[in-house]
Amino acid sequence: WRPGALMLSNAGLSFDPYSSEGGSCGAASFRNIAWSDVEKVEERQPTSGLGGSALYEADVKLRRTPGRLRVQFSVPAPARRLQQIWRVVSEGSDTTGSVAPASSLGQSTITQAEPEGIPELLSEVNESAGELTVSTESVYQTTLVPSQASSASGIKPLALVRKELLKTGADSAVARLWQSRGVWGVQATDWEPLSSVVGADEASGPLVRHLHFWMPLKKMPMAPDKTRLSIVYILLGDGQGGGPLVLSQVSKSLDVPVKNFMVQATHIFRPEAGSDGEALEVDNKVGVKWDGSCWVKGIVESQSKSQAEEAAKDYINFLGEDLAFGVGGRAAASAAGAALAP
Repeated sequence: WRPGALMLSNAGLSFDPYSSEGGSCGAASFRNIAWSDVEKVEERQPTSGLGGSALYEADVKLRRTPGRLRVQFSVPAPARRLQQIWRVVSEGSDTTGSVAPASSLGQSTITQAEPEGIPELLSEVNESAGELTVSTESVYQTTLVPSQASSASGIKPLALVRKELLKTGADSAVARLWQSRGVWGVQATDWEPLSSVVGADEASGPLVRHLHFWMPLKKMPMAPDKTRLSIVYILLGDGQGGGPLVLSQVSKSLDVPVKNFMVQATHIFRPEAGSDGEALEVDNKVGVKWDGSCWVKGIVESQSKSQAEEAAKDYINFLGEDLAFGVGGRAAASAAGAALAP
């Protein structure tokens, strides 16, 4: 076994092993494998007992020498993603192209280990089975009302919202939100079932994905002008019946002076009373979880609250645009609800 970097594209995969000194072995050491040379990709789960492995594995069967490439990861997403790409290509998709840049919010980036901050956040989420672990305060309430075209589709608004929340491309609402904040160096994963919940699947959840990137900060005394931000998103609910549908996130800033806290926020979508499920109430909440004491606790919590409110308004607006739903305040929500009531 040798540690290294794995890069995927619609042309094939490249594996660059690291030297024993810790650096790259150089361009000559790249193992470039075209998808046409891949016969099969099998995903393997961790195994216990003598000779077992605690890592997730992708077993790549080749049509040429060396005949086989086994790649192991500390998390399941990379192995699953490798298999998914191979399946798409093997079914007849275009096989030309190049490695996608890691800075794209619409592109999943496969790495051997999670970025800093992500393991801690994933541990928090797994231990709580996807539920938030701190009291939250509502910072923004509004409604989403489908247009006539959306209503004519016959799909309930809650199901349409879930479909939109599952998008991970550059045109998704969450990607547009962070792009509007000027982030860069993005690493992202696709949605996958939460491993700590027995029976979790893509249809009913809970699902998780994570983002990691650099983002600029507003000028403040004794604060840097940028920070790395790690976020884990959790999606609860299948969008069927009466809901609710819950999109939560836990996040941690890695380069700020005060680091012993994480922000937990949630967007709760549920049918508005009296609308027969045709309009949705959206409640956006936030809380701060501390690990120890802090002499600027009040300042941190106040800023977290105002930033969460601003982000929630922008995010729901992006979501409304993508769904062709109207976004209204509480006054508008009452009028819309009355008009839609049977």
